[in-house]
Amino acid sequence: MLLTALLGLATVTASAAERYRLVPLEILPEQSSAVFARDLNDARQVVGDARTRIGNRAFRWTPDQGARDLGSVDGGPVRTTAQAIDAEGRVTGSSAREERFLPDQAVLWPQPGRARGLDGPGDGDRYSRGRALGPAGVVGSARDESGERPFLWRETGGLQLLTAADGGPVFGGALDLNRRGEIVGYAVTDAGPRPLRGTAETGLSRLPLGSANSGRAMRITGDGLTAGIIQLSGGFELALWNAAGELRRPGLEGAEPRDLAADGTVVGRQLTAQGARAFTWSETQGLRHLETLITADSALPGLRLYSAEAINGHGEIVAYGRAADANAVRSYLLIPDVE
Repeated sequence: MLLTALLGLATVTASAAERYRLVPLEILPEQSSAVFARDLNDARQVVGDARTRIGNRAFRWTPDQGARDLGSVDGGPVRTTAQAIDAEGRVTGSSAREERFLPDQAVLWPQPGRARGLDGPGDGDRYSRGRALGPAGVVGSARDESGERPFLWRETGGLQLLTAADGGPVFGGALDLNRRGEIVGYAVTDAGPRPLRGTAETGLSRLPLGSANSGRAMRITGDGLTAGIIQLSGGFELALWNAAGELRRPGLEGAEPRDLAADGTVVGRQLTAQGARAFTWSETQGLRHLETLITADSALPGLRLYSAEAINGHGEIVAYGRAADANAVRSYLLIPDVE
């Protein structure tokens, strides 16, 4: 009843929330020893992994139905992971197979219980994992004897290994894509990972690092704003690239973006002297640790939020962490508190 009432509140822009109401997500409680939410959409559908005695199990949670196990490609009780959900409720991630010697494969779940492997004919011995999806397809990484390669999967063309802008192979991974088909990720090089952005048609090009040694492009908005990390001699920090590819450094040491809202709000985790802490950052409000923004009537004693994994168009956030009286990591929905 409380959850239904909370979800009926007016929403705000992603960066405008001053306080959040905390809603614990009850996900597979009879099986799981830890629950990690990974993504949510504007319909408040949440996906992630619950750790069980047989390994991680992918789930989709909705306000009206609660959590449902997404199932595996072969239908058996094997390890599955869910990484992302789109506006239509489709989910991507990976699934193990009942044949124990075959590697995990990238999966698309149109709905719970209908896992579809994304490997093409002859790809059964190749490890693959879906990382993000949308109208332009599914992106992720696939690994065989030659190394790890970024891919784009489309309904009409199947799984396509992505190349560099000069047509050469790229070794690395694709981490996100937008509605225009722009893809971000990284290339593995002898000098460390390099951030990439491009399309399947134009190829992937390196983004500038400035004085940094290496980096990864991790999230992209519909207008091309990109968030990632860059590695410096003293550690890593948040990096932003605009649509033209110009690098900006907000100066947030140890901050890793897990999601990026259309208005430029970043959510993620920051490594601090006290350990990992979930954060939100915007141009107007700067960096704020989410556990300090919970309303008093919804706060849990001793709660520490480790990572904010996603933010939707209503400014709602999913995060995971642990309360003082909890024996395992749990996941939470944070809803902007609107007076």
